[in-house]
Amino acid sequence: MSQPPPVNDDSAPAAPAPAPEPISALAVLGLIAAVVVPAVGVVVSSVALGRTGPGKQRGRGLALAGVVMGAILTVLGTVVAVAAFRGAQAVVEQIPEPPPAPTFSLPSPPAPPDGPGDETDQETTDDLDIAVPSTFAELSADEWAEITRDPAAYEGDGVVLFANVDSFPTGDIATYFGQVSPVQPADEFELSDPVYFLDPEGVIPGVADGDVLRVDAVVTSREIAPGDPTPILVAVRAEAAELADLTGNVVLGPPEPTDVNNGTRIPVTITNNGDTVTGFIAEVVATSADGSTQYGTTPAIVDSLQPGQVGETEAFFFDLPPDAVFDVLSVQRTP
Repeated sequence: MSQPPPVNDDSAPAAPAPAPEPISALAVLGLIAAVVVPAVGVVVSSVALGRTGPGKQRGRGLALAGVVMGAILTVLGTVVAVAAFRGAQAVVEQIPEPPPAPTFSLPSPPAPPDGPGDETDQETTDDLDIAVPSTFAELSADEWAEITRDPAAYEGDGVVLFANVDSFPTGDIATYFGQVSPVQPADEFELSDPVYFLDPEGVIPGVADGDVLRVDAVVTSREIAPGDPTPILVAVRAEAAELADLTGNVVLGPPEPTDVNNGTRIPVTITNNGDTVTGFIAEVVATSADGSTQYGTTPAIVDSLQPGQVGETEAFFFDLPPDAVFDVLSVQRTP
């Protein structure tokens, strides 16, 4: 009996090849980090080196590249940072020192004339040798404007100004920067003209910085610095001053009812008793008859009154109790 022919095994399907190891995500991340943050890239790529290679994940070349690139960029970054720091330090060292604060070694003015026309007494400010006038004039706004435009024409004149001051660093003579007005202010914002006060006799320190002062001062034509037009005056006397009370410039008319929201209309008359064109804001207050309860306030405003001019305006209140009475609480000038 014959045997069957042997079966040819070459026709059987081959076994599948093993799948390749995946590329290490850590190696890819380390290479990216080496470009963005080199020092971090070196650390991440070094960890990836230990997790790639034969029998492990692929990407050893990426990890090695991340280590090398991160190290190079870290060194370059350090070199650039050091060079930039030294360059900035060299620039700073080349900046000149600021000039010293101005000092005052001022020459004496010409001696005042003798005879009956002499309007000064014999008192002088010791450090400046400036004769002190026997009188100090209260000024109008126009007169003060003339002095600021041409101080030399008024050298040695005595003037009265209202000011608030702040100390100013100087050498030999105490100096104060001030904002002044020739008119007693009703509010500190009215002190707006800049001046410097020299204070050789120390008359200002007894009053705190920022207080409103009444200052008797002598006009000079000196400059605090070349080209600086800010007037310089020598303080002779200084005392604390009160803000001006302008409520006497305001008259309230009798209250009148209105048809809107149980309203009350107060006629208000304001007079400009000053010597310059100005506006006014009067704060009108409503209180109980005995003054124990304040129901509210409202402004009454007039603009641009000429000296001596009378302006008429009104103040309105709403939903007030029948016992309400009215008064002027405060008054301010406006530019």
